[in-house]
Amino acid sequence: MLGNLRALLVRPALPALVVLGLLAAGCSQLDDTSFGFWDPLWGMVFFFFWFMALWIFISCFMDIFRRNDMSGVSKGIWIVVLFVLPLLG
Repeated sequence: MLGNLRALLVRPALPALVVLGLLAAGCSQLDDTSFGFWDPLWGMVFFFFWFMALWIFISCFMDIFRRNDMSGVSKGIWIVVLFVLPLLG
């Protein structure tokens, strides 16, 4: 057990170095002038849109499962429709 631990600690961390190299290469592509005033604003709008869409999706699930007048089969069909309908649009 201890020998395996020593082998792991002595072995060079090649995957970590590769990931760090790729990260550094990706970050060097950024330019200071490429991040303007509107980029954070559009980022916030984009985040709000996805948060709103997720909230609506969860509330539709809650509404379906709260109903007492629907059978389990019809609830299952509605859940499948909720998953398939956005893919069609």
